[in-house]
Amino acid sequence: MKPTMFKNTITTLYLALAVSAALAQTNAGSSKIIKIDGKGTGRLFDGVGAVSAGSSSRLLIDYADKSRSDILDYLFKPNFGAGFTYLKTEIGGW
Repeated sequence: MKPTMFKNTITTLYLALAVSAALAQTNAGSSKIIKIDGKGTGRLFDGVGAVSAGSSSRLLIDYADKSRSDILDYLFKPNFGAGFTYLKTEIGGW
């Protein structure tokens, strides 16, 4: 694995986390009233997801086990990092 590739991936992850934190702080000052009606049929929140395009998921196999585990933790571990619930990937074909 090339060190530059690892730096770029980590930089991208940190940038995504920084943007997420900035948005959370921006919305922290505003307040909204949400009425919860258990009898109503509203939308369900299933989680937050991401899209992996251009076969980028394939690149994970090139990382060492520890680095790969760290990257996946940054993306999917609850209450840590991005906390994604879903990942949409491409199914390759010819």
